Amino acid sequence: MARGTRTKNYFYQFSMNPEPGERLTDEQYDRAEDIALKHLGLENQPRIVVEHTKKGRTHRHVAVFRVDEDGKAISDSLTYRKHEAAAREIEHEMGLNPMQSVLVKKREQPRPQRRGRDWEGYRGSITGLDPLKVRDEVTKLRKEADGPQSFNEAMGLHGYILCKGDTRDYCFVDPAGKVHSLGRRVADLKARELREFMTGLDRDSLPTIEEAKKRAEPWGDSDAARAVQSHARFRKSLAAAERTREKAPKDEGSSDDARRRVLEEEIVEHEQKERGEPEPKKGGGDWQERVSDKKDREPER
Repeated sequence: MARGTRTKNYFYQFSMNPEPGERLTDEQYDRAEDIALKHLGLENQPRIVVEHTKKGRTHRHVAVFRVDEDGKAISDSLTYRKHEAAAREIEHEMGLNPMQSVLVKKREQPRPQRRGRDWEGYRGSITGLDPLKVRDEVTKLRKEADGPQSFNEAMGLHGYILCKGDTRDYCFVDPAGKVHSLGRRVADLKARELREFMTGLDRDSLPTIEEAKKRAEPWGDSDAARAVQSHARFRKSLAAAERTREKAPKDEGSSDDARRRVLEEEIVEHEQKERGEPEPKKGGGDWQERVSDKKDREPER
């Protein structure tokens, strides 16, 4: 059905995660889904629902198909206010503690920081640079700088290259060569305040985005570069484990377990190397003992 439209993201995903100590019945969860879908304009659409418990908190993820029976894609734009309205209605109907709003002004509590966008989180999973950690680091550098020039120098020492954007005031490129808007990464200043802070820095002296990408150093000595390096090694190890898994025996009854063991052992070895632990001894000993040892490590992993 989605092939008949031009939409690429033909599922819309949201989650429902009550506060610690708050628990919903299955009927309440189903009702909360219906409320959210009503506000999103996705009621009566096919959906996939996954419920699981993580760190003692039971919550649900809902993926809703966005193409209607007529083959038209339902808009997923401007959903912040829709989520806000759905959350308020769910809280009121089910007697839950009201959470802080990210949209409504004039409230007693300070406004919480916005979460990173979905594509930023996905990009971070590829490069190893969490956008929220990058935001915290860049904000800290801005606070400690006594002016735009010292801020620019501090950014360079930490692996970030300040540059001039095509349409934005300022951007910077991380060690993985990815572009960030400076305004989105400096959390303690509004756009106007950031422009005032950057006054005095010759914008034309900064490299363009393309020039900054060429100068990006993924194998540099900054914390950000080391995060990129560590993630690159992990992905390489994971790819090798996948190739090994494909070559594992595929006879009935043993294929899934054998391939899973190979993949898990590769990941465990990588994490031990990252923590500086000695490599586990290979070979020798009873097979059952080795499997038992691996299971004992599993909760820690």
